[in-house]
Amino acid sequence: MTTQRSIGWAGFWQLVGMTAIGVAAWSAIAALWWDDADLPVAGLVLGAALMAIVVPLGLVIGWNTRGGRNAFRETYGWIRAGSVPADVPEWVWRPRVTQIRQDVRMNGFSALCAPVVAALLLWSAVAGGAGPTWGNVVIWGAFIAVNGFRWVRWHGRVRRLLDAPRATLHIPEGWRDCPPVPLI
Repeated sequence: MTTQRSIGWAGFWQLVGMTAIGVAAWSAIAALWWDDADLPVAGLVLGAALMAIVVPLGLVIGWNTRGGRNAFRETYGWIRAGSVPADVPEWVWRPRVTQIRQDVRMNGFSALCAPVVAALLLWSAVAGGAGPTWGNVVIWGAFIAVNGFRWVRWHGRVRRLLDAPRATLHIPEGWRDCPPVPLI
């Protein structure tokens, strides 16, 4: 069971990669919305700088709310393996896997709702033929694909792990209220 909170080199490079993707996404969206003539350079630079701060900060906060990056990766390892090591207590692994299940459900919901937005943008693009609208259709299509892939990949695995029977130690209600046992 992992309790270390450092991110290591792999986590560092993941932060760098996600930051680069965030800045590139902001730049692409800004380029789609403004023509070359009226593209506000200050808005582009400020938005890119904001993405360079917000994306890694959000990733680190997400890791830390779940016990750190190592605990987060360990939980996904349990889900991939389809079992939890016997030395990990249920009060540790079950909340972690339940949180992942909630994340996967949100991915599935996003993958179901996003086609409505993509269809409206597609209808607008076909009606008006504007370049930025076609770019938005592509962006929303990628969003649908990523969230749908994540749901398909993890939904069944998480459900099977949470539904699998496991021997548990029964702790009676009110056990903390018991007086301490003297050692003499």
